[in-house]
Amino acid sequence: MRRFGHHVKRRNTPSSSIHLPTNKSCTVEEEPPDLPVAEGGGYFSASAGQVLNSRYTIIQKLGWGQHSTVWLARCAETQSLVSIKVLTRYATILQGKAIYERDILRHIRDVAKESQHEGRNHIIVLIDDFEVESRYGLH
Repeated sequence: MRRFGHHVKRRNTPSSSIHLPTNKSCTVEEEPPDLPVAEGGGYFSASAGQVLNSRYTIIQKLGWGQHSTVWLARCAETQSLVSIKVLTRYATILQGKAIYERDILRHIRDVAKESQHEGRNHIIVLIDDFEVESRYGLH
């Protein structure tokens, strides 16, 4: 199953009611960290406590896909939990050329701000986008 996430998205659940699993016995397949950028790689690696964009403190990895890793973080401004999707360096290079995810998410966000449709509150929208640096370059 292919996962589709967002650079940063809000949860409708209050952060005080979120209970993170503490069972470390679960084995999870990891992304190939050394896959060359030219072969679709260049995954961003974060660690708990790392701060991105002077605002988001990484808590833990949520998962990964073909073109990204997704991280659970806390926003310093709102104290809310957010998910941060960091594209691989390869996917970042292709933004605006062959991959238009960021443009689509920005469009959805802008339309949702003006919408009066009854379903607008059920759409997860982009709340921020920014670049981060890794050993592979900008993401």
